[in-house]
Amino acid sequence: MGKKKTKTSSVETNHSVTTPNSPEWVRSGVAGLGTRIQGLGAMDPYGFVAPVSSLGARSDNDWMSQLPGRSTPSVQSASLLDNLSAYSNPYRREVIDSNMADFDVDAGRTRANQDLALAGQGAFGGSGAALTRSQTEGELARARSSQMSKLLSDMFITSAGLSGQDADRRQQASVANANLAQQDFQARAQFGLDAEASARANIASQAALGQQLRAADQEYRLAPVTA
Repeated sequence: MGKKKTKTSSVETNHSVTTPNSPEWVRSGVAGLGTRIQGLGAMDPYGFVAPVSSLGARSDNDWMSQLPGRSTPSVQSASLLDNLSAYSNPYRREVIDSNMADFDVDAGRTRANQDLALAGQGAFGGSGAALTRSQTEGELARARSSQMSKLLSDMFITSAGLSGQDADRRQQASVANANLAQQDFQARAQFGLDAEASARANIASQAALGQQLRAADQEYRLAPVTA
């Protein structure tokens, strides 16, 4: 018997791997984007939050120091007795002495006439004459005292009248000054209220502007993340 030869054929199977062929600009762009994303991840998250604007956080109390001072108006009383001596007649002593000298001259004439009358009656040295003289001297003394009192009274009335007129003028001036002070006080108070209202309005406007600036800053900070 002859030998039978058997031929075995082997079948080879080839597996191929497809490698993408991307352009360089795509690969570099993806790599750059990854780097930027990694950079964003490494950033401080608070860096994306806008701080409070200095305008929005402003607390302005300077207007308090601009408020004017306040004073309490009052009326000062005035009396005619205030410095009354300044209104006395500077020639008081001379006036009194002159009037009393005239009175004394008239009193001397009265005494002389009385003595003459008593001598004519023959009673010059008797007790009746002494009684008459005593009565005359009493009347003269009372008349002299009365005249001096009238002089002093007239001087006081004149001085008091002058002092009263000045006291009235001082009183009127005090009332006028008090009214002016009251008006000034009210004007100052209104000025303070207006200044306060204006300051608060300014602060409110600044706060609103600060919020707008902060919102714009916030958008700017979030732009990289949004992109």
